[in-house]
Amino acid sequence: MTQIKGIDVSHWNGVVDWKKVAADGVKFVFLKASEGTTYVDKTFKTNAANALANGIRVGAYHYAKFGNVAEAKAEAQHFLRTVSGVKITYPLVLDLEENKKKASKAVLTDAAVAFLNAIEKAGYFAMIYAGKSFLETQLDEKRLKP
Repeated sequence: MTQIKGIDVSHWNGVVDWKKVAADGVKFVFLKASEGTTYVDKTFKTNAANALANGIRVGAYHYAKFGNVAEAKAEAQHFLRTVSGVKITYPLVLDLEENKKKASKAVLTDAAVAFLNAIEKAGYFAMIYAGKSFLETQLDEKRLKP
């Protein structure tokens, strides 16, 4: 199996030396773009431009806070506004790691599907990122396969 080296970057990483990252063999990056309905990672656009300038493919992720379909759709629109105008060459990702609003498995899955559908309807390839335990206990994995 061929492996492709990639990294995850957000404002927590500080200033990134993209030339050095590329020289280390990194071929893609997933950049944190947004969270909830208002937060935008302040380093997203700069990191995207600098990664691309150094031959690194760029995907982006949104850290979810939603607990129902309406909130998920609002978060998807915020994410799409955030990535608008940025050259995206890898998927857009729903980063779903918590269920702080205590939504049922069915409701949280409905919300995740609505978010992913909005991303795909906008013309992007959508992915979901979740830990194995979260995926098994909080989401209906079968409904997320497509």
